[in-house]
Amino acid sequence: DKFSDDRTENDENVSTNILKNSVKSVKRATSIVGIATNKAGATIADKVKEAIDSREPTFEELCDIEKRRRAVLKRTELPFFRILLFWDGTVLKLLSTDPLLWLTVFIYLLMRIGARFGMPDFVSDLGGADIGIIGAFLSFFLIFFVNASNRRFDTLYNTSMSCEGRIFDVAALARTTLPRERAMRLVRYMNAVHIAGYVGLSSTYSYDSFFGEINSTNFLLSENEVKRMEAINMNAGGSAYRELVVWCCAEVSDAQKAGLIDGRLASQFRDLVLRLRGSLGALYDYDDQPVSFFYIHFVCLLSVMYLPLFAISAGLAAGTGDAAYWLNDIIQGVIVIVQAVFVIGLRLLAIKQADPYGDDVEDLSVMHYLNFAWRMSQRMLNADLPSQPVFLAEEEALFSYTQNIGDAWETQHVMADMLPQGSGDAGDMFETFVSTSPKKYIA
Repeated sequence: DKFSDDRTENDENVSTNILKNSVKSVKRATSIVGIATNKAGATIADKVKEAIDSREPTFEELCDIEKRRRAVLKRTELPFFRILLFWDGTVLKLLSTDPLLWLTVFIYLLMRIGARFGMPDFVSDLGGADIGIIGAFLSFFLIFFVNASNRRFDTLYNTSMSCEGRIFDVAALARTTLPRERAMRLVRYMNAVHIAGYVGLSSTYSYDSFFGEINSTNFLLSENEVKRMEAINMNAGGSAYRELVVWCCAEVSDAQKAGLIDGRLASQFRDLVLRLRGSLGALYDYDDQPVSFFYIHFVCLLSVMYLPLFAISAGLAAGTGDAAYWLNDIIQGVIVIVQAVFVIGLRLLAIKQADPYGDDVEDLSVMHYLNFAWRMSQRMLNADLPSQPVFLAEEEALFSYTQNIGDAWETQHVMADMLPQGSGDAGDMFETFVSTSPKKYIA
């Protein structure tokens, strides 16, 4: 009996331990499954967010954006009031979604509601604080920021235009010095360098939705050449366009070895090809070093501190208690909105101009540049050169019809031809000009 009792007690203890261990195991397994589920859910959510953020614009969307860009560029010639009526391509579109603007307006409204329905005496006694000095400092930093971004924008535009110029230079030389098949191949590679450079520069212009679409219609690269570009991964940076530059240099070297061009002309070809590489390399340099984050953060910090303070100051300056009038509320409210538009608008303008190779309407017209360079270089290759021999008599006859305005040192004769009829003697007027001009200009 005692043995039976001990055995029963041991069995109960064992069962209890097994049950406890089982419960612990279930809890541990549940926690592990929960953690795994949370991690999986977070991973899926992150992947979905990443996919949404990194969605590449389709070729049709890029074409639509490009049309809107070109339309915006032509609006600068419109009358004053018509310019104010546009929404797309203006700062109004960005201001409408800027939280700082609405926060500033909300603070001002709260101040005016408190001024009419009562606020503590110490608040109403404060009056409108003088924050003009803070606004002056902020304006200085904003204008400096805009100027720096505008210079950056102009430099990037000029660099993009220099890429087109190098392609045209190579096309002109190739048309007049190389056999047609070699000229076509070299110009084809140059345009491929041009397009591949922008693909590696900006995620907006990807290999699949941009370069692939262009190559399928314009045949910049052959099937084997495309396979090489796919192996390099054109989206990963500038490796693809740099390899295409090597192809261009190799094409020039092959032509030189074949005796088609001499060393001097080959050197000129290489110089133009490498200058194209240098222009694209400058774009990558600017992309690698954007506007200093320290400066942008400082401007944003000043803005988020200044505008709410300005709204509070304007709300108190509009009057409290019996001195509160609707006209003052409206006028001070307009001032608050204008000040917010000025501060936020300048910041948005500077940020937009700092990176002009995105999918915004305000960015540079990359597709137009690429298409224009390709079409114009092809036209240059198809230029119809005069085939008739040159005759001296014919050239002399054509030259005889031109109007001679005199040599550079015959100033009096030139002024006489430029003066309108009935304006007096040219010699007298020239003497008057000489007698009244500073000596440094006469020299």
